[in-house]
This record gives sequence, C-alpha cells and structure tokens, in this order.
Amino acid sequence: MLFVAFSLNAFSQTTLEEWNYITKGYKIQLESGLDMKKGYVFKDLITSYHKYNGYDRTFNFKELVRLKDNSVAAIMVEFYVYVNGKKSTSSYYCIPKWESSGEIQNLFLAQNQSIASKDFAVAYNWALSQLISRKYL
Repeated sequence: MLFVAFSLNAFSQTTLEEWNYITKGYKIQLESGLDMKKGYVFKDLITSYHKYNGYDRTFNFKELVRLKDNSVAAIMVEFYVYVNGKKSTSSYYCIPKWESSGEIQNLFLAQNQSIASKDFAVAYNWALSQLISRKYL
C-alpha cells in the first residue's frame, strides 16, 4: 500500500526531465524541426496579448500532458516580444505542479527571480491573471 501511495504521489509531480524539456528542449525542438517529445502532447489553454511601453508581448499557456494517463505534467508559458511587428525574442517558462520536489520548486523560484524587467513582470502578471480567470474561475 505504501509503495502504491508513494508511486501515485511521485507520478503527479513535474519531473526534472519535464522541466528541462519545457524550459530548454522545446525551443531546440522548434529550431531543429524535431518531433514532439515522445509520450507527451501540448494542449492550448489561452493566449494573452499585452502592449506596454511600446512593446507587444504574447504569452501562450499550454498544458504538457502525459499521454500514458492523460495527466498534466506542467504548464508551459511561451513568451514572445514583437518590435515593429517582428518577433524579436522568445522564452519558455515552466509552471510546475504543486506537488513537485523541492528541486523543481527551487528552479521555479529562480526562474521567477530572473525576471528582472518591471515591464515584463507587469505583462506576465497580467497574463497569469487572465489564465486564472478564464480557465479556472
């Protein structure tokens, strides 16, 4: 019984492999024209547009879903900045499952602390509030 309970709890976490895929591997996949990570699929949640201080920002929120049991592994935040109508930068952030290990939680905190730009923080918070209100409220 304890093994089953531990296995179910461990399985519901965002793994380091999933974290790395969202924050690094997905970009490599896109740039190289590679196939989707085996055993997973992305499901679109919402797209949020935010114009602030002369920059157009787009946030795409997607669930990374494990095909094995149709469980959500994490949420990917795909971020783009447009300057003069052209995409100039893109970044990928991970929102892990609440039950994730201390290591994943620390990566999440470090990721959020690395967002130094106030402009970006304002836009990101706006996008997160849209995700929460549209999807979960």
